[in-house]
Amino acid sequence: MLVDRERFGMSRDGLLDALQRENIEARRYFWPPVHRQKIYRGVWDGTPLPVTDSVSDNVLSLPIYSSLLEEQLERVCDAIGRAFEAGRSGRSIGAPAV
Repeated sequence: MLVDRERFGMSRDGLLDALQRENIEARRYFWPPVHRQKIYRGVWDGTPLPVTDSVSDNVLSLPIYSSLLEEQLERVCDAIGRAFEAGRSGRSIGAPAV
């Protein structure tokens, strides 16, 4: 999932934190990007890679596996929906709606 901070109302890391608080296992994906990993520092020539950096900074891997039940999928979707509503309204996750 690619999280657009402006449209979603929070960053990828904010959504990751919200999901983890609900015991939903999600992870940063392609982070850090290969060109920023220590092992490749001697190979990368320093050419800016703005698209790679942007995707790396905003992509989130959601639970996906063959035994994922529909109820679990709904739980993930509901948690993302709650995070979206909280982010768009400016309140923190878990804060009661006014």
